[in-house]
Amino acid sequence: MTPAAPRSAAVAAALAAALTFAGACSTGSSSGNSANATTASSAATATPSTGSSPGTATGGSRPAAAATYGVPAQHPSDWSAPELPWPDVPRPDPPSPRATANPAFYDLTTLDPAAVAAAARGAVLRSEKVAMTGPLAGVTGTRILYRSVDADGAPAVVSGIVLVPNGSAPNGGRRVVAWAHGTTGIADRCAPSATGNLFYDDYGQVGRDLLDQGFVVAATDYHGLGTAGVHTYHRSKEMAAATVDSVAAAHVLPDVGPLQPQWLVVGHSEGGLAALATDAIARRELPNLDYRGAVVAAPTPPLATYAPLMFQIKGRGYAVLLLEAAAKVAPDLDPTVALGPEAAKRVALVTRGCWEEAVPGFDDIDPDKMLSDPAVGRRLAEVMTEWAAYDPATVQGPLLVVQGEADDSVLPPITAKLVDDLCTHSRAVRYRTFPGAGHDEVMAASKADAAAWIAGRLAGDQPPSSCPG
Repeated sequence: MTPAAPRSAAVAAALAAALTFAGACSTGSSSGNSANATTASSAATATPSTGSSPGTATGGSRPAAAATYGVPAQHPSDWSAPELPWPDVPRPDPPSPRATANPAFYDLTTLDPAAVAAAARGAVLRSEKVAMTGPLAGVTGTRILYRSVDADGAPAVVSGIVLVPNGSAPNGGRRVVAWAHGTTGIADRCAPSATGNLFYDDYGQVGRDLLDQGFVVAATDYHGLGTAGVHTYHRSKEMAAATVDSVAAAHVLPDVGPLQPQWLVVGHSEGGLAALATDAIARRELPNLDYRGAVVAAPTPPLATYAPLMFQIKGRGYAVLLLEAAAKVAPDLDPTVALGPEAAKRVALVTRGCWEEAVPGFDDIDPDKMLSDPAVGRRLAEVMTEWAAYDPATVQGPLLVVQGEADDSVLPPITAKLVDDLCTHSRAVRYRTFPGAGHDEVMAASKADAAAWIAGRLAGDQPPSSCPG
């Protein structure tokens, strides 16, 4: 199919120096098909893949805490939720990518709650082969459900997909890269693992590039995206947990190994925040593996600062996505209460649609009529202080931060300020900008730089620095 125009153009700031964010990738063709029937693995023990040792990434080094597990309450964004009336607004052309996975794969009610609670983090609870498409055609893909934890440390089940290069593994095995995706939406059908190309061909190409470098790719969906309950959009603790546990899952998934202990994380936009949050905990959470660093592309700015402005600019649906997610901990932010009358009628755009429906779907509403009360923006910012928290003082590194100079979604000065803050705490920060590259295009523009930087980390070279002094 013919790709749509880059979505960053749809979210160009309407205010002078508009401080918005985006976590998405350019629209491309998408589809994915379940190739085999669902297969359940033991939830209580994680069987290591060939070449891994028991407890390397799960089990002995990170035993499951004594806890109980309950399936999250149904949310309107779930596969099984009743269909809401579609708002009387034009449908996007082209529409969002179509999920081709069988929703039954993601049904958590068919798992044994006691076994989930007892499982080690990273234990694979269910898996099935996937026919990959687009840039990933011919690649071996395995859709998984795996054990993780929520922001409070309670047992959680997350979905994702593991990609393996074709051919035999080299002597000693392959390394793992965790892929942290940008915004696709919060409806279950927007889960990257529910397609054959990581939801967008641009993201599929990132996966292909990593596979061509010899990596196994562990691509999480994050909490509640694909699985029951609301997707906790931009909740940094949960994105980090989902990411590190996807690496653990790759190490115990049959037919993936042998694997070496070295691993890295690559993330874009929302996934850029996930990569930063993952970097902060990587060595603590996976002490028996060998974390080598993160590639961070156009990361989401501090939402506690910019959330109130997001209702005033094009791409206002991003703010509505945050409201829908944050209502989990702050019911007063439920969009049906927090939005103005016309915007509230369109909530189905975020609970049943994906990026293409949700993000631009509120742009024809007068910004001054988006909210039921101006205080909603300030309240959202207050909640984001903890929800989307990231402290540059927690940087472990090394990091490669890449930014498009033509990005009108995550503005370059904001990323430059983040780099300055990171440099205050670590010199192992490399910053590269790319003239003419927008929010989505930075992934392709930085491909060679990222590959060279990753190769240097695996070779044990001194990390390059852009920090002053």
